[in-house]
Amino acid sequence: MHSVYVNQKGFTLSCDKHVLTLSNEEAKQTIAFKYIDRIIVGANTLLDTHLIGVLNEHNIPLIVLNRRQSNASFCGGWHHGNHQLRLWQYQAYLNSSATLFWSARLVVAKILQQKKLILRLRRTRPEHRFKLSQILQALPTQALIFSQVSPAQLLGYEGHTAKLYFQALALCLPPSLNFIKRERRPPKDPANSTLSLTYTLLMSDGVAALYSAGLDPSLGFHHRISYNRQSLACDLIELFRATVDTWVLHLFNQQTLTPEHFYKDQQGACLMKKNAKAIYYPAWEALQQALRPRMLKQAEYWARLLKGQAGQKALQ
Repeated sequence: MHSVYVNQKGFTLSCDKHVLTLSNEEAKQTIAFKYIDRIIVGANTLLDTHLIGVLNEHNIPLIVLNRRQSNASFCGGWHHGNHQLRLWQYQAYLNSSATLFWSARLVVAKILQQKKLILRLRRTRPEHRFKLSQILQALPTQALIFSQVSPAQLLGYEGHTAKLYFQALALCLPPSLNFIKRERRPPKDPANSTLSLTYTLLMSDGVAALYSAGLDPSLGFHHRISYNRQSLACDLIELFRATVDTWVLHLFNQQTLTPEHFYKDQQGACLMKKNAKAIYYPAWEALQQALRPRMLKQAEYWARLLKGQAGQKALQ
């Protein structure tokens, strides 16, 4: 099973029985639905309305990236009938001690992974060893996070760590990228542009994993509910950001992507060119073949935790 990426404008997506059809004025290609696990559209594309219903029947999500690749819309797919599990999830959400339990462990896990990446960079980039050591010393410890913790303190620890973490990444990216800090809206340099696209695609996989595990992706514990946000998916992908950040570092340090692969639009956003996407998407798909099973395993673990907590409460 693989993802289908539509990255050139002018294509029409339709279906015939059990196959997806991609066509434009020059070519036509068909792919059996049994070989597709998702469709990702990143360019102006015509959709046959019948296709949307068929994708829903085959449980195949359609993910449409916005022009700046910093957000996505989801359509169809990912059905799950375990309503009891979602009731347990809602009950846990309303329990402030339960949400703090989840949130604290999530922040600790995220910071530990960020610390591991910085330690790895310190070993491999001796020219930045002193500055990276200073950053490591400034990171909050696990004991500090768990002592007298509150939601506000967790956000403070997370924000402080993120600032230091991206300082470390900036040291280890090519200077030609002009990456200084994390900027999302709009991304103003190639590294930020690539991180935004990567996090958007990672989010779609997080949503898929949570739906598959029977959870509601919109009801988070660390990321509280917010209009039109998949907050639990935001929680989930925090555990995988360091992995994809390492991958983005590799893309630029190995010159798989360079500043010449990007352009600035009229609003000043730095965006990836078409020829760069032809490099990026296959590399991303290769990475996700390993990451998706791990994300699903984590989502299923959360589902078991919720079930266990509900069972313990019922016995009290």
